[in-house]
Amino acid sequence: MKELIKKGFLLGLGAASLTKKQAERAVKGIARKANISRNDAEAIARMVLTEANKERKRLLAVIKNEAKITARRMGYLSKKEAILLKKKIANLEKKIKSKVKK
Repeated sequence: MKELIKKGFLLGLGAASLTKKQAERAVKGIARKANISRNDAEAIARMVLTEANKERKRLLAVIKNEAKITARRMGYLSKKEAILLKKKIANLEKKIKSKVKK
């Protein structure tokens, strides 16, 4: 029974958008209704928050990757590429100035 409640709870919460207070409040409500001990309810809340954090990190990585792909398609440079180009331009300017002086 406890395992079924855990799975149902995780499935229904939309773990990626939970805050700690929301998770604790939801677990307390379910614990009261299902007669789960406080320790079990707290363990479930910790598990939910851990999974929510993992999901947040995974979604952030996916979003960053999609943003990079979209920027590439639109012709934008990454910050790193822009810095490298600025350095190359500065070096070329120095070379041109030194040749003009000669």
